[in-house]
Amino acid sequence: MSGWGSHHGAEDLENKAILGFVFLVASIVGFLLLVFK
Repeated sequence: MSGWGSHHGAEDLENKAILGFVFLVASIVGFLLLVFK
């Protein structure tokens, strides 16, 4: 992975995508725990 910090826009967008994905997975897991409890 080369060029870190040279394009902050893409890096920020990637961080937002990762956070959104983590939030989505956490929501699904929480929902499944509620359903199958």
